Amino acid sequence: MSKVVKEYIKSVKVLFPIHGKLEKQYLKELEMHIMEFSGEKDTLCYDDIVAEFGAPSSVISDYFSEINESYLFHHLKIKKYIRSCLTFILASVILFNGYCYYLAYCDYHQAQKEHIAYEETVIIEGE
Repeated sequence: MSKVVKEYIKSVKVLFPIHGKLEKQYLKELEMHIMEFSGEKDTLCYDDIVAEFGAPSSVISDYFSEINESYLFHHLKIKKYIRSCLTFILASVILFNGYCYYLAYCDYHQAQKEHIAYEETVIIEGE
């Protein structure tokens, strides 16, 4: 597979908001069609692929116009749920670490207060 084909497939893949089974299958079919097209041409450039198959954004819009809406909404909802869970977990870990650092800081100050850095001894000689 040439560098131009990889670049086009990558630019299409980046534009997908979800990456499910159907999207992977669609990308494989698109790659197969592009490889067939590249076999017909001696030299292939990115503009030739765009002229034949369309810009990556138009390829994505065509895909979503053909796909079932319930499938799309279901996967977007799952993606939103996963993102929310990961955000909550990350915030919890950050808060927990902050609390642990606060406790360690309090222990440090308490140890500084209790630690005797020097001791002064006064000796008074008898009168």
